[in-house]
Amino acid sequence: MLDSYIDKSMYYMLLLFALSSNLSTAGTSIAMVIGLLLTIVKYVNKPFNIEFDKKLLRGFIVFAITIFIAAICSQNSIISFKHIFATMNRFIPILLVIVFVKKREQLINILLCLSLSIFMDDIMAIWQRIGGLGQPHGFNNTHTFLASHLLAMIPLFWVLAMEEYSLHPRYKAWFSMVAGTSAVVLVLTDTRGAWLAMLAVCVMYALLNRKKQFKILMLVLLALILAFLAFLYIPALQVRVLSIGDMQQTGNSERLLMWQSSWKIFLDYPLIGVGPGEFANFYNNQYISPLAQEQGHTSPHNNFLLYLTETGIVGLSGFVYLFFCVINYFLRQYRNNSQLVLSLAMLLVTVGILGEGLTDHNFGQASIARLYWFILGLAYSAGRLQQHE
Repeated sequence: MLDSYIDKSMYYMLLLFALSSNLSTAGTSIAMVIGLLLTIVKYVNKPFNIEFDKKLLRGFIVFAITIFIAAICSQNSIISFKHIFATMNRFIPILLVIVFVKKREQLINILLCLSLSIFMDDIMAIWQRIGGLGQPHGFNNTHTFLASHLLAMIPLFWVLAMEEYSLHPRYKAWFSMVAGTSAVVLVLTDTRGAWLAMLAVCVMYALLNRKKQFKILMLVLLALILAFLAFLYIPALQVRVLSIGDMQQTGNSERLLMWQSSWKIFLDYPLIGVGPGEFANFYNNQYISPLAQEQGHTSPHNNFLLYLTETGIVGLSGFVYLFFCVINYFLRQYRNNSQLVLSLAMLLVTVGILGEGLTDHNFGQASIARLYWFILGLAYSAGRLQQHE
């Protein structure tokens, strides 16, 4: 009786997490805390085993070990261990999903809440743009964070709309509309790194889905034509696009200076870095370029460079290995069974997030990291459910 009550309560927490994922970090925090407590109570009441791929699990373990080593050897271990705690608790959504999602109906309802979440974010961003805000951010802190959320949502719902997943036509139409609206908002954010990442996602989609390769390429071509027309007739968009390769543009020049400073930090602390969470201290107080016009940055606007500076070769190796395991697992799943469309979506989401992560530290934002690992849990559970059908 208690076990059934816990499962039902946890299902509502997962719906809350999905609905809050693009709107409120507080909402996802509440769902995570209650969910973790329910998981503990469930295990105490009736111990259970968690089915998880060993190779994929190895990626998480190696990552945890490498950043733990970096924290032990940190210049300030207290700050580093706090940073590690914040990083590791963002994996909790994976646990909650794989333990409590047991039916396909539950999975679909969670996806519907997730789509409603990003659609509400889209509407807010469009309203902000209409109101005169040049770079709308929706319910997020900045326009770049909104772009990261969109890079996770667009591939997910586009794949669900396009691929065979035995969904009701109304659901497919809804997911298609959500993906399309989100694509428009992605353009409105003026986030250049996200635009390039989205292009990489489209190319990867065409490469992975050979059965629909021609259709996908035609859709990509249509999107490029529309983008080109928008470029011709929207002066502000022209300026933003042309600034991508302009090294005199402040955003570009500042990033380049930060990357140069990050490389210097790495050369001085190559093996284990300066310690997790210590980039801001070392960069702003010791390594900032005299040419820099902006101060106070907490990251080098690059996921890989952040791990290189804070955790050295050891930590970066763990970070890269983790995503190697993620990509390898879902690629194997999709190649073995092309009906596992959420595995395909997970691959595309990963390409988008890591692609944008070359120009922004998107994994440093709790809402984005939680959303990414939540989607991974959904994709993993979808594969498990489909195999048991």
